[in-house]
Amino acid sequence: MAVIKRQTKLSQLPKRCKHKPVKPNHLLKWDKHRPEFKKFILLHLIQVVGAYRSPNSKLTYEKLINELSRNMGGIVELQVQIYVENLIYQGYLAESYLGGVITCTDKVYDELRTIDKIIADKNKENCGEAVE
Repeated sequence: MAVIKRQTKLSQLPKRCKHKPVKPNHLLKWDKHRPEFKKFILLHLIQVVGAYRSPNSKLTYEKLINELSRNMGGIVELQVQIYVENLIYQGYLAESYLGGVITCTDKVYDELRTIDKIIADKNKENCGEAVE
């Protein structure tokens, strides 16, 4: 029979942030961006968040902006900050715990599936026009 030596109390588990995201100074219309550009940003976002999955490393707002800027080929950090603020506001990113740790939400993966379908449909249309 297994013996439990130490059990975590529910009060010690991390709690989700209850505050609503602050509206960014420069509100972007995410729906109006090209699918390829949205895919570029979201894939880099997943890559950076995935690099900080271990329990010892925490991805904060500042680290996310620095890493995204570096991974995207040196895009100006202020531009990346505008996109990160908008992605947090629109629910693609969330501060998951009280320590200010940033994580991706399911909305990122759902959006990527939608984008892939849009791009595939465009490619089919372009191939169909080339044949005719």
